[in-house]
Amino acid sequence: MNTIGYSPYSETFSRNIILSLILHGSVIILLTVKAFLAPSEPIQIRNSIRVDIVGLPDKAKQIAPPAPTAKPEPVVTPAPPKEVKVAPPTPKVEKLDLSKAKSVQERALERLKAMEAVERMKSELQAEQQAAKKAEQAASFKGNVLNEGDSLTGLEKIDFDRYFSGVESKIRSSWQLPGWLSNANLRAQARVLIDSSGQVIKREIISSSGNEVFDAEVLSAIDRSSPFPEPPDRLKNVLASRGIIFNFPE
Repeated sequence: MNTIGYSPYSETFSRNIILSLILHGSVIILLTVKAFLAPSEPIQIRNSIRVDIVGLPDKAKQIAPPAPTAKPEPVVTPAPPKEVKVAPPTPKVEKLDLSKAKSVQERALERLKAMEAVERMKSELQAEQQAAKKAEQAASFKGNVLNEGDSLTGLEKIDFDRYFSGVESKIRSSWQLPGWLSNANLRAQARVLIDSSGQVIKREIISSSGNEVFDAEVLSAIDRSSPFPEPPDRLKNVLASRGIIFNFPE
C-alpha cells in the first residue's frame, strides 16, 4: 500500500502562492480606485524626432596615437669670439753707420776725460786747502808764547823761558781730563793775564776745542794752579797787559 509522506516544503510553497495572490489583488484594487478617484492627466504627444542613420565604414578608423610632444631644443650659448693676437709690427732696423758711431764714441770719451780732469783738479785743490789748514793750525799751536805782538830778546827771553816753565809745570799738575775725553784728540788755547804778585787777573779760551767739557777743564786747571810765582820785573807789564798763551794739551 503506497502512502504519501508528509513534506514540510509543500506546505511552505502553498503558503507563498496564497500570499502572492493577495498582494497582487491588493495592488490591482488600489490602482482601480486611484483611476476613478484621481483626475487623469492629459496625454501629451510629442513631435517625433527624425534620426538619420549614417552607415558606418566597413573598417573602423584606427585612432592615431597622440603625437609625441616635441622636446624643446637646448639653448646653445654661442662661444665667445676668440681673441686674435695681432703681432706687433717689426721695427725697422736701421743700418748702423760705423763712422758716425765711432765719432760719437770719441766725443763721449773726450767728455769723460774732461770730467775726470775736473774731478782730479778738485781733489788736488781740496788736498792743498786741507794741507794749508793743517799747517795754519800747527803754526797757531806751535809752543807757548807771549800774546801776539810781543817779541822777546836777550835777557827778557831768558827770563820768560824760565818763568813760563814754572807756570806751565804748575798748570800741568792740575790738568785733569775725563777718561772718555783722553782719546778724543781735542785741542784748545787759553790766554792768562798775571799781575805783579802772580795772581791771575783774567783767563779765557781764545781757540775752542768745540767741546764744552774740554774747554771747562782747561779753565779749571788754570784756576786750581793759581796763584803763580811772582814774575820777573822785566815781564810784569807784559804779563799783566798781554798775558801768556797756553796750549792744551802741549
